[in-house]
Amino acid sequence: RGYSLKHCTPVKNKVLCKNRNLQTIPEDFHPIVRSLDIFCNNISVIKGFKGLKFLKFGTMSSNTELSTILPLQQLDLSYNKLITISDHIFQGLANLSVLHLENNLIITIDSLSLQSLSSLLVVNLGSNKIHNLKDVQPLLRLTKLQELYISRNKCTSFESTSKRLMVLDVSWNPLERFSITADVLPNLKNLDLSYCVQNGIMEWDVADRSFLSHMSEVFIDNMVRNNELTAINESVMRSLPSLSYMDLNNNLFNCDCSHAWFIQWDPKLLDLDTHSCSVYIGFFYFISTTSLVLLTLLGSSLYHLLTWQVVYAYHLFLAYLYDTKQRNRHTANQYDALVSYNTHNEPWVMRELQPELEA
Repeated sequence: RGYSLKHCTPVKNKVLCKNRNLQTIPEDFHPIVRSLDIFCNNISVIKGFKGLKFLKFGTMSSNTELSTILPLQQLDLSYNKLITISDHIFQGLANLSVLHLENNLIITIDSLSLQSLSSLLVVNLGSNKIHNLKDVQPLLRLTKLQELYISRNKCTSFESTSKRLMVLDVSWNPLERFSITADVLPNLKNLDLSYCVQNGIMEWDVADRSFLSHMSEVFIDNMVRNNELTAINESVMRSLPSLSYMDLNNNLFNCDCSHAWFIQWDPKLLDLDTHSCSVYIGFFYFISTTSLVLLTLLGSSLYHLLTWQVVYAYHLFLAYLYDTKQRNRHTANQYDALVSYNTHNEPWVMRELQPELEA
């Protein structure tokens, strides 16, 4: 293209400055550059964009601070140390459509900081330290916003009035309340609530569930998996006529008649394993462990109290087996008497008694 950069690698209309330990952004860009990657540098002040009228994609991850930015279509500020998104920081970014702010230290977002982002479609605020979702209300008021990712924060409640959202990810937040006001989210297709339930309780405040009917694909394995659910609300599931995939693994559902409707809910259900409901695994484990404990106690008690009696019974049993074996053997002499005597009587036994018995 007829231009060169000392610390970067130009590739067609892209410039790659990744992992170059830069502290400032190079200024010798050609005006035709449309994509700039300065990932993993030590840039503290963003300058030097003057003249880049055609720049559409900017990747500035893993730097340290944000000072000034120019209009872009996609901006990646992930893996930085941003704490506050201050007012007017995105001033002039009317064409910005994708904004990545994940993996920062963001705690607060000033109310006027996002006001000028009229074309914003996708925002990722995942893995930050946002405690209050009121900070993202300016985002929800953006007329064109379609995808919002706020997973892995510290939010305890969510309320929305956005009408254009198609993807909403609030996973890994300690939610206690999920509230959707009436007649909203008509275009929502993906709702992620995975790993949100804290202490087994989350209030689901959704008076109007009509928005659920527009979901063509709901990844419920990501939505409710591992949320310690014990029951499925029939009215909620009836509100999902377009549901094509559902995974409810790792939830402690009660196997009772209250869920009989679920089996007949949709004839297209695949891989629905009801075997665990017909086999009382918990009861089986209870009987097994109880029997093992009782046998252990009984065995130890018998050994402690009846040791010699048990030994005597054992040898008596061996004698019985030996006698039974000997009875089946045919020998020349058969004896049916047992003579027990003292050593003092041995001469008399041998001289007088034995001849009489053998006669």
